[in-house]
Amino acid sequence: MNKYNFLLLMSTFVLCLCLTSCGDDGPAPQNNTNANKTATPEASRLEIPHLVGGNAIFLVKKAKLSDNGSKMFVNFCIEWDCNRKAQRWTAYRWDIDNTVDNNIGRTEAWAEDTDIPSQNRSTLSNHSSNGYDRGHMVASEDRQCSTSANSQTFLLSNIQPQYNKFNGKSNNVSYVWLNLEQRLRNLYKVWNKTYNLGDTIYVVKGGTIAAEQIIETKKTLPVPKYFFVALLYKRANLNIGHKGYRAIGYWIEHTNGTNTADGTALSKYCVSIDELELKTGIDFFCNLPDDIENNVENTCSPAQWGW
Repeated sequence: MNKYNFLLLMSTFVLCLCLTSCGDDGPAPQNNTNANKTATPEASRLEIPHLVGGNAIFLVKKAKLSDNGSKMFVNFCIEWDCNRKAQRWTAYRWDIDNTVDNNIGRTEAWAEDTDIPSQNRSTLSNHSSNGYDRGHMVASEDRQCSTSANSQTFLLSNIQPQYNKFNGKSNNVSYVWLNLEQRLRNLYKVWNKTYNLGDTIYVVKGGTIAAEQIIETKKTLPVPKYFFVALLYKRANLNIGHKGYRAIGYWIEHTNGTNTADGTALSKYCVSIDELELKTGIDFFCNLPDDIENNVENTCSPAQWGW
């Protein structure tokens, strides 16, 4: 091998190494016109919507995978609107590692998010005695792998004001938001047990904060009129092409028990991702290759998700 060929080979190797290290979903696809273009590697993850920038901050929360180990993982990410002091969305994933149940329980580690400038963050006084529950976007039960992971779910950047008869339970009957969380969590466990392939569900959750999509402003906090969930399921075996992916959205009016107290009929809240994007103004799953994104985002099949 001559010197020129050796240098060319080494350059190609270094380039491939850099590409594959930019995120744990592999190298960014070339046939993607709307992928996030930023130096922040976590922005290339499949669960991250298109970042708006401007007055919004992209927050990355990392935690330990277990209390007894040192391995870290991306717990969840948030796009925070500094003007409204609220999250636009919280994005995370369920995978074979972070769904391990170590029975951590609820740490109740309520705290302001110090990664947000003090003048732009929400505070404990904002969320106290305001007539609403503190509604998790990443649920405490979704992060039982370590104490640090669970504690981060209690950061106020992960919280939205929610009615109790939207997110709570009564006489062992869960209201709609809590019921959706529980059924999706159980569905993922069943899928992993059935296929045992290390499949992944990518999740984006949030409440609407635009002026025309809030119920009121309470103690400086916008109270969402709607809550949404965007889901992308990826099989570990991608040799099956587009069939290895499926996606669905949920759009739920935020009420104090009216129409949404019974959370059992979840299929009536299902929409396609394309429709959810129109309702929210958020470009979900923009880091997918365009052909896959177009294929999965224009369908809505509740039966695929067990409804």
